[in-house]
Amino acid sequence: MRKALPAWIVLLLVAVAAGLWNGRLDEREEEARDAAERIGRLIPSEEGKRLEIAALSVGPRGGALLRYAPVGGIWRCLDHFGAVANMAAIDALLQALLDAEGVVSSADAKRAADYGIGAAGAWIVRLHGPLLPRTPEENVLLEVELGRQNEAQDGCFVRRSGQQVVWSIDTNPWSALLMGAAPNRPLLLDPCVVPRVVAEASRRIERVRVEHTGGPLLELTLVELQVTEEDLRRGKPSFAWRLSADGRAVEASQEAAAAYYSFLMCAPYERIVAALDEQEPGAFVLRATISLCPAEGEPLELCIGAPDERGKAVIDNAAAACRYEVSSEVAALLAPRAELLAASATAAPWKPWLRR
Repeated sequence: MRKALPAWIVLLLVAVAAGLWNGRLDEREEEARDAAERIGRLIPSEEGKRLEIAALSVGPRGGALLRYAPVGGIWRCLDHFGAVANMAAIDALLQALLDAEGVVSSADAKRAADYGIGAAGAWIVRLHGPLLPRTPEENVLLEVELGRQNEAQDGCFVRRSGQQVVWSIDTNPWSALLMGAAPNRPLLLDPCVVPRVVAEASRRIERVRVEHTGGPLLELTLVELQVTEEDLRRGKPSFAWRLSADGRAVEASQEAAAAYYSFLMCAPYERIVAALDEQEPGAFVLRATISLCPAEGEPLELCIGAPDERGKAVIDNAAAACRYEVSSEVAALLAPRAELLAASATAAPWKPWLRR
């Protein structure tokens, strides 16, 4: 018969076992805390909900930051002629920051440069609020530095201001910043002579007037066709373009008219010359006026200047409040002659631009 262990030995074994168990629990809790600190949201949900964002500013580390904010309901770059911003890019940038989740790649400040943080090429993004900042240094709610892109995970390395840790997040703010990027144009600007938000404010355009200075007046009018359900099933269009030149009806090429209208909505500019209230008097020679007329409300007008010796032309868009510079080719395509829109047209020269 096995002899029973003394009571004190039993108590000692129980105590040791309890200590080992508690030690393991402490280790697991510490591991859980470490994991929680290494995995999570760049901006905690509750913090993000409290942000009253009135503006944002972006720019290269150590360089000038540009402010973007809503003015009269339209986001504009306050430091570049009040140019209309690309709202798709602005929304994507804010979402990429506020929804970002990821892991801490390093808590060693000396290794930040390995991730593009604190190095050449890094960019700063600041969110401002609740008041509009007079400078990029005012009313900063949150500042994030963008390092290099993490191509393996389609993400980005970032660091919040005031923290040492570098995060690898699952969103890519660079994709938003570089949306529509081009030489001579700051990031986050709408790339079109007719910015999307301005076109949307005009609702559906039903008529386009092209008035050449000293030349003919062209009108393209969108008319509704009488079609049956069977016609629609067969692919017959319910709308068509009607063309007139100086009040005389001309049979229109539906393909050319549709391509021209699409080009009007995406015609690119090369750079912004000035805000309209800062333009130089006498420096503009009007060549043509394009009027985009909605069913209700005032038309959206583009005033096209004559090309200069560099092969560039300027366009005034009062709704955008900016003067744009475009190539002479774009200027000519914006103000076509009737033969390019007539049924006898052999090609639609706007099509190649629609595929860019």
